[in-house]
Amino acid sequence: MVRRKWLDFGLGILILMFVIIGVLGIWRASSIPTDQPVMGEQDIPILQINLANTSLEEIHAGDKTVKYPGNGLVLSDGLVTQEFENVEIKGRGNSTWGMDKRPYQIKFDHKVDLLGMGRAKKWVLLANFWDVSQLRNDVALKLAEMLDMEYTTRGRYVELEIDGDYRGLYYLMHKVDIGKGSVDLRDPLGVLVELDNLHQENCYWSEKGACLTLKDAVNEDMQEVGMNAFVEDFSLLEAAAEVGDYATVESVIDVESWVKYFLLSEFTVNPDAYATSWFLYKDGEEDKIHAGPAWDYDFALGNRDWGWHTTENFYSPELNMVRELDAMGGEYVLDGEVFEKEPDRNIVRVMYYLMKMPEFRAEVERIFNEKMSGRGNELLGHLEWQAERIYEGYLDDYEKWGRGEYTDEVEYLTDWVGRRYRHFEMEYGGAENVYDFKLYDIIEREV
Repeated sequence: MVRRKWLDFGLGILILMFVIIGVLGIWRASSIPTDQPVMGEQDIPILQINLANTSLEEIHAGDKTVKYPGNGLVLSDGLVTQEFENVEIKGRGNSTWGMDKRPYQIKFDHKVDLLGMGRAKKWVLLANFWDVSQLRNDVALKLAEMLDMEYTTRGRYVELEIDGDYRGLYYLMHKVDIGKGSVDLRDPLGVLVELDNLHQENCYWSEKGACLTLKDAVNEDMQEVGMNAFVEDFSLLEAAAEVGDYATVESVIDVESWVKYFLLSEFTVNPDAYATSWFLYKDGEEDKIHAGPAWDYDFALGNRDWGWHTTENFYSPELNMVRELDAMGGEYVLDGEVFEKEPDRNIVRVMYYLMKMPEFRAEVERIFNEKMSGRGNELLGHLEWQAERIYEGYLDDYEKWGRGEYTDEVEYLTDWVGRRYRHFEMEYGGAENVYDFKLYDIIEREV
């Protein structure tokens, strides 16, 4: 009997220990920010591609659309190693395909989960060649996540090697297409569309000259019907917005998604916004046109390295709704000084007209106050954390490509984002919402 009591006592102690360990594990997991992966300190995953029946020189010399199948891929984050065969690689991008450090698309023969980002067949490796900080895409997508933009996908930094040749620091993420891991459309007439007035390839033209290109369709056999229905609704939107018919606007678009796209585009002062790289989707005849998902921000957030405008004023974080001014064409005025814009940028004016409507402007202010206001330090904190985390990878990338001085650019970007947030608080939240942003200690290092 005494022995049985001691056994029961020992079993009870053992159960209590397991309970305590479990509680501590739950507490530890909940204390880790959800957007910060649990990895070795400062580790950046290594992605190796081993080419079969081709070479990197051949890929670069050819057209970006040429697909090269049958390659091997190894991805290791220091804890887990994933190995794949039959991986397809091809080039991607427009102007970026002509740079020394090039972006790529990779495609697996089945859906795979890379670095905990969810399952997908197609992935992209963004080079961020024009962004010395290499942070702008990630910071913009963090803001899209804060705004709860539908189908926002975040990426992970990797260091890329192809056939043993180190290619630099890359941003790995899902390709924007239709599927459960990306834009989850189900209707046979569902289409994913890019507004691309800059390159104007394979356009479906709206009544007022917007180039709408088909990026993906739920049903290939029905894609023509789906695109024609999309273009018809977009043309209706253009006409209604221009005359201030908000009732028709509401019947054609998902207003909330368009407001969020506006806030993201304007906050980042994205020079591509309303001209190219603008994704839109519609899931069949009964659905409305949605703006998003977010994509392509390496030229944004005050990036002076891309001379879309030659004046420093264009990149000011206090510039008020630059694309609204720019949409009218010809010139814009800042502090009494007139600046000309490049005449060959075909800006779609829908958002300009929407922002002239009090109802749409009220929605902008509502969503800003619900989703963005008071969260400037959150965005700056993410920027600082990511800048520290990729620093060692930047040094390797700099040794390969020699692109800019990291610390200076991160300091500039941090200051720019803080000032831009203050401007937005005053513009859409009211002066009473302006607060002191936390001053982050930028890494004191030199290349």
